[in-house]
Amino acid sequence: RGYSRSFMITNEELLVCCGTGKIKRYTFEQGNYKYIGAYPAPNELNDVYHSSSGWWYVTSTFDGFWRVRSLEDLAVNGKVIGSQAGKLGFRGVPYYVSEVDGVLIVPQIASPRAKDESAIVTFRESLDPTEAL
Repeated sequence: RGYSRSFMITNEELLVCCGTGKIKRYTFEQGNYKYIGAYPAPNELNDVYHSSSGWWYVTSTFDGFWRVRSLEDLAVNGKVIGSQAGKLGFRGVPYYVSEVDGVLIVPQIASPRAKDESAIVTFRESLDPTEAL
C-alpha cells in the first residue's frame, strides 16, 4: 500500500513512483496493465525522470537527488546509494525534474529546516557518462 506522487511512460513501461520506496514497473498487454516488478528506491520518493541524454534522475523528500545510468544502479545490495543533492547545491526538497533544450529544471520546495528555501535549480547535464555529478 501507499501512494504515488508521479509516474512516467518510457520504453513501453509505466513507471510509478511510490512513497514507500519502490519504482513499480508495469507493461500494457492486451488492454490491461501487468505488474512486472519494481526497482528499489528511496522512501518518500517524489519523481523519476529519463533525460534526453539517457541519464535517469530520481528525487525524494528531504535531501534526495540521484543521477544514474540505469534505475538498477540506484541500489547496491538492496540499499539505495547516497544522495547527490549536496553536489548541486540544493537548499530545499528537490521535487521533480523537467528538461528544456538539454537544461534540467528542478523545483525545490522549502522544508521546516531554517536553511531551506523554495527555488528553481537549473543545470546542463554532461553527456559524458564517466563525469560524476
